[in-house]
Amino acid sequence: MASMRKRGLAISSLFGFLRTSTRRSGYSSTLHASLKVFFGTGRTGKIIMRLRHLLTWLFLSLMGLTLVSTFTACSSEDEDNLLNNNETVIEIDEKGNAKGDHIFSVIDESNFYIDDIKYTAQQGELSVTGWNETFFKGEAKIVSMLKYQGRKLKVTSIGSAAFQENQELTSVIIPTSITRIDNSAFRDCKKLSSFTITTDSMKIGDYAFSGCSGLKTISFYCRIVGDYFKRFTHLQEIIIGDEVEKIKDGAFYGCTGLRTITIPNNVNSIGGQAFYGCSSLESIKVESGNKVYDSRDNCNAIIETKSNTLIAGCKNTIIPNSVTSIGAAVFCYCSGLTSVTIPKSVTSIGDYAFWNCSGLTSIKVESGNQFYDSRDNCNAIIETKSNTLILGCNNTIIPNSVSNIGVQAFYSCTGLTSIVIPEGVTKISDYAFRGCGCLKDVYCYAKNVPVTDSSPFDDYTISQGTLHVPASAIDAYKSKWPWSNFRNIVAIE
Repeated sequence: MASMRKRGLAISSLFGFLRTSTRRSGYSSTLHASLKVFFGTGRTGKIIMRLRHLLTWLFLSLMGLTLVSTFTACSSEDEDNLLNNNETVIEIDEKGNAKGDHIFSVIDESNFYIDDIKYTAQQGELSVTGWNETFFKGEAKIVSMLKYQGRKLKVTSIGSAAFQENQELTSVIIPTSITRIDNSAFRDCKKLSSFTITTDSMKIGDYAFSGCSGLKTISFYCRIVGDYFKRFTHLQEIIIGDEVEKIKDGAFYGCTGLRTITIPNNVNSIGGQAFYGCSSLESIKVESGNKVYDSRDNCNAIIETKSNTLIAGCKNTIIPNSVTSIGAAVFCYCSGLTSVTIPKSVTSIGDYAFWNCSGLTSIKVESGNQFYDSRDNCNAIIETKSNTLILGCNNTIIPNSVSNIGVQAFYSCTGLTSIVIPEGVTKISDYAFRGCGCLKDVYCYAKNVPVTDSSPFDDYTISQGTLHVPASAIDAYKSKWPWSNFRNIVAIE
């Protein structure tokens, strides 16, 4: 099968080459006559060798060394780095044969195949620009460098639409030489299920992976993980290699299908919101030898060891008693989180730490915490000093001692149908009850209309709901925005 494939490639490449080159050279009739002689002999093995030699001679002579002249001087250090990373460096001998088990076949003066991948020489570099539709199956094995007579050419990019709609492609390994993946490079590759990145810095064009619904696993064997796959909702698993040292800001922002994370020992930097909005996360683990981060007590979270700050959590996180700070937005969009307990060791909770956790039904602060409390079993987090309720849920009962309802405190509590605001509340902050789509009845016992920075309620609540207030204060509520916009304002019975 291998020899048949090699013959097919050589013949296919030769005919493709002759169609473009011989018409320009004026040798068309002579070459076609020669081909008839070759194919009339029946000596298949010798024919293939002669054709390959003829192809190489034509490639180098008739084209005026076009491809070779584009080769740039890659340093020996570049080559050593590629070889040390076990990447593929292809060497072409003087007869046009690829050393090793690879097949090199020319298409025209700028394009050729290495095995079943098409490459194009452009401005001293190589770009992956397609595949051999006859022979390609499964994995795209992209090479890093091509060598010919001491000259070297690096593969630096995957061109626009290079693999678009390739229905045979199942996996890709990106070598360290690749710095750019252009627009729509892998668009609509439905069977692509795994992707491996080994380069630290890469630019990825628009729609490069659009429609890759089967791409579930991405592996990173590089020093730096960038935000290449932000908002990639199909992603379920990331494999972070031992080589990784840094995960950039927002690296997996909005990857709603991601289920597990394991942080290896060498990671020493995790950027802000690296796992923001990963709503399906079930398991988070830091390997035991990491000196910067940990998952102490099997907590299912990432904790910055030195500061005791929890920087990433999931629906199964249990906050350890030694944690002193909960970072900003660490549980954001964690819709599967149903309960949370804040240990007495916690002294600060970052902005939007539990934003849009629509599934919360139980909230508790351990007794003895000097900064936060859940007084009167209220099912909420209250900032003790300011009496500000900063997080509520569908089952929250606001205590009479609360004076302020914080910014987005009940945001996206979709199960909340009614709320009682006690008399002591003097201020309701921005968007406190936004996203509460089922909220229809608001009972506000404050005789003095609470101050609002902006509308704390959804338009639906205002247009369809009922505001219940003390009879003596009805006129005051009817005269102040946004309360005045409620469709119905009635006296509390």
